Amino acid sequence: MTLGGTIGGGGLESQILQKVKAVEGHHHAWERFFGLAASPSGEVHRADLITTSSTSFQVAAGDDTWGAWLQILGSSDTPFITGSLFYDLRKYFVTAHQRNNTEYMLQLAFGATAAAALSAGTYSDAELFTGGGNTEVGPVETNVERVAVGTKAWVRAWAVGQTLGTLDLKFGTHEYPF
Repeated sequence: MTLGGTIGGGGLESQILQKVKAVEGHHHAWERFFGLAASPSGEVHRADLITTSSTSFQVAAGDDTWGAWLQILGSSDTPFITGSLFYDLRKYFVTAHQRNNTEYMLQLAFGATAAAALSAGTYSDAELFTGGGNTEVGPVETNVERVAVGTKAWVRAWAVGQTLGTLDLKFGTHEYPF
């Protein structure tokens, strides 16, 4: 995804300035974490800020394969800062896990549906290794491109070598006004 638009003109300097602002915005932006909405509403409202919900999302792995997609951000969950046009999902934090000492793989997808996001390639892969007992993991940083506010976000998991395995997660995002 390339940055479009211009600042005071359409030349190369303007394009470079736009990209520098995006990089600066990514590293120096307000961050908010989300948990499962107290009152979810279809695909519109899935997440609440952790200041109002402390409940984690629970994503379930399949039988040594990908589990079902779980929607984590609805179309009305962003923007959380008035005037923001884009967001990125920057971190996740594991609050509980079912399988100790297990490699988990995650896919984070962005689009109208998870299948559409997967087909369009608007997803990132991530992985983590759980410890023993109640050792939890996080926060784990991830890389995704910024997407337009209102874009739905999805996650699915794979517990490598396991028949099943759940992860309880919260997600952190940044938003951008340009």
